[in-house]
Formats: sequence, C-alpha cells, structure tokens
Amino acid sequence: MTSWTSTLRLLTVPPHPKGYPSVAGYISSSPDLAVFRKFSTLNAINLLNMQTELMILEAELKEIDTNDDQDSNKRDRLRSWHTMRDKLEEYNNALIRYSQVLALEEPPRRVLKALNGWMNKGGHPATRPLIDVGDEYLNHPCDLMALSGMKAAEAPETPSPVFYYSEDKINQLSNFIALMLAVCLLIGAIASLYYVRTEGLRLGMISVYILLFAAGLSLTTSGKKGEVFGATAAYAAVLVVYISRNGE
Repeated sequence: MTSWTSTLRLLTVPPHPKGYPSVAGYISSSPDLAVFRKFSTLNAINLLNMQTELMILEAELKEIDTNDDQDSNKRDRLRSWHTMRDKLEEYNNALIRYSQVLALEEPPRRVLKALNGWMNKGGHPATRPLIDVGDEYLNHPCDLMALSGMKAAEAPETPSPVFYYSEDKINQLSNFIALMLAVCLLIGAIASLYYVRTEGLRLGMISVYILLFAAGLSLTTSGKKGEVFGATAAYAAVLVVYISRNGE
C-alpha cells in the first residue's frame, strides 16, 4: 500500500543551459506545467480578417450571378468559386482549431504560482532564466491555457532544488482530510453530547458543532451554497434527533 509520505513525491528538474532550454526543461518536468498563451485577440483578429475576405468574395459572386448570361461571367464565376473554396476551407479549419484552443481549461492558481516563482528566481536578472519579451507570457492570466488535465507525473532522476507536487496527490490528500474532519465532527458531537445532560449546554454545543461543520464544508469542498446548506441541515437534524432520544 502506498503511504501518504510517498504519494506526495517531489518532481525534480535536471539542469539545463540558461534561456529557453532551462524553461523548456522545467515545463517538461511535469505535465501540469505545460501552460501557454491562447493569443485570443490575435486569433479573433485573424478570424475576422478571413471572415471579411469571404464576405467580399460572397458579394462578388452575387454580382456575377446576376449577370450569368455571358461566357466571360461564367469563367469569372468559376475562378471566384475556386478562390472561395480555398478561403472557406482555410476559414473553417481556423475555426475548428480555435474552438479546440478555447476548450482547453485555464491553469490552476497553484500552477501559475509555481511557474511565476520559478521564472522570477528572486527577481534578480542574473538568476532569471529569461530576460526578454518571452518571459512576460505569464502576465496574461486570462489568456493562458493548460495542455494537461492535471495528470500525475513521474519525477526525473537528476536532482535539482526546484520541486513540484503532483496535483492529483494533493487532491487525494485534501479529500482524505475533509472526510476525516466530517467523521470527527459527527462522532465527536455524539460522544460529547452523551455525557452532557444540561439542556442549555447541549444547545450551545450543538450550535458550535453546526458552525464548525458548515465552515468545514465551505473550506474543504467546492459545493454550492444550497448543497452546503442542505448538508448542514441534515447534520443538525441528526444531532437534534440524537439528543431528543438520548434525553428520554
């Protein structure tokens, strides 16, 4: 069985020459770090320009179709259709590729924090891996995409002071902690209420346990407000039923 001390393994990075080889080596050390720009504005401008070209060709074809009784117009129509076909295929391919880019998720904040920390290296130019316009791509958080779906990565064998924790293992640990917290709040509440007989003190303890349960759900889960409220109400109902039967 894998212990929790071994599940959170360090992802080490082998040394590389300063510059893009160093940045590429760090990014390749874990699939989670494969974060790049979408260039949403440039893609939108490109699609708009291609769309305008097609609209111009469409207008030219409509004008040719209105005078389709001459052989010269027929030849012009064929030439325009050949141009239209190529432009339309290029436009459709660009649309599909950009839709695939938009489908990629944004990187988690923890990944961006790790990338920014490594890229800055204390903020001194002598220690930073890049000192040009290429190191500014992380300054556009709304235009970033993660190529990986947060898969666990194997650690390279060459040691390095840079490390990175697997996202999957941290999620497993956080889920385990949330489960243990819920169990402790339920068992602890029942055990403590069993030995307390004063009604006023019981009501105060129940209120504290309910507040702790609601706070724990809000901090350790991503549930909606309605889901948190429903779970808290169910927890409160269990405690109320317990003390009502225990007090008989």
